[in-house]
Amino acid sequence: MQALGARRAFPTHFGLSALEPDQLFDEAAASLRRAVALASEAVAAGGGASEIAGRLREDELAALPRLAQDTALADRLGETTSYELNAAGIARYLAKRQAG
Repeated sequence: MQALGARRAFPTHFGLSALEPDQLFDEAAASLRRAVALASEAVAAGGGASEIAGRLREDELAALPRLAQDTALADRLGETTSYELNAAGIARYLAKRQAG
């Protein structure tokens, strides 16, 4: 999407807001690389999708201190951002990458 040269981005999942596309895509790419790195560590330690989901949740709680203080908000985010679904997708990616 970044290669298309968008001048504006309007993500609507948590409400409409205009964001700088290059910054948005750069941050999304960095976040995805971080998630894959966490998942790789979990898999190397013998874990599966459940352990990956736990690490993704822990990482997000550490990155957003307010979530650690407001458990209702953390639970709400957990319902809208499925750690388990994300973990399953990343685990599948890692398995396919390892298979060659």
